[in-house]
Amino acid sequence: MNYLAGILWRNQGQVLTPELILGLLQGATMPPPAFIPVEQFESEQCGSYVFAVERFEPAISELHPLHEAHWEETEKHRHGIPLDYDYAAMVKRDQAGQYLLFTIRKDGELVGHCGQIIGVSSHTKTLFADEDALFLRADCRGGRTSLKFIRYMESCLVQIGVKEIRVSAKMVNSADKLLMKCGFAPVATLLVKLVGGQNEN
Repeated sequence: MNYLAGILWRNQGQVLTPELILGLLQGATMPPPAFIPVEQFESEQCGSYVFAVERFEPAISELHPLHEAHWEETEKHRHGIPLDYDYAAMVKRDQAGQYLLFTIRKDGELVGHCGQIIGVSSHTKTLFADEDALFLRADCRGGRTSLKFIRYMESCLVQIGVKEIRVSAKMVNSADKLLMKCGFAPVATLLVKLVGGQNEN
């Protein structure tokens, strides 16, 4: 599916208003990067761990338990909504050059990962990477593994021309301190309100 076809597919069923037509035309002039061959990124050994970039679809069965653990630990503010990760959408993003999966393996077992959604900023027309999930299994934390993994990820993103890396840190742990050690700076406060349920104020 080419980029323009993808835009039309995502907007199917909408009334074709002048505003929507303008949005489609603007979006069509700013295509995302092409398919990104993961073979271009060298893996990196870090003690007993191996950092790498992998295709998303073959890793889904290994990713799912990590997604569940991540959800349980950091997403307590939305536990009223069941986890229903859209794996098919991420496979499409990966195939379209809009996603990179960074992995941490120990003795071949997947113990951590970070998904990065790749896009083009409408404000600067430069590539950005927006973190989808950053997680390392609790029993593998400690030392400098997480720090080195983030730096590995950054070096790979720089290779494809990314100018801006965006990550989030939940208030339930100290991930923000780790990220700031890597040069990230807090620039906004994300406020969340769940609506349409019993918890709504």
